[in-house]
Amino acid sequence: MGRDLFVVLRMLHRSGIDAGVLATRDELFVVWLKEPWGGIVDAGYFRLEEVTQASDWLVAHALHHFPRSDFAKTMAVLAQASAAVSKNAGQ
Repeated sequence: MGRDLFVVLRMLHRSGIDAGVLATRDELFVVWLKEPWGGIVDAGYFRLEEVTQASDWLVAHALHHFPRSDFAKTMAVLAQASAAVSKNAGQ
């Protein structure tokens, strides 16, 4: 099961990172990350059926551009928890 795009957007916003999605007329959509002072720092284009890939892209690029953010800290905690659950499930 993949990440939910709108959950990722909500997490980014709550961490103070501007991000968004824009649908185009060509059955594409754009996801973007914005610097605090207003400039777009990164954007990716995806087909409508690539929502999960867009979510993963946003997470990866947010971690790259905002490594000290609350979002990055939250994702690190979630990754540790997931690893612990996986380890315990294998025993």
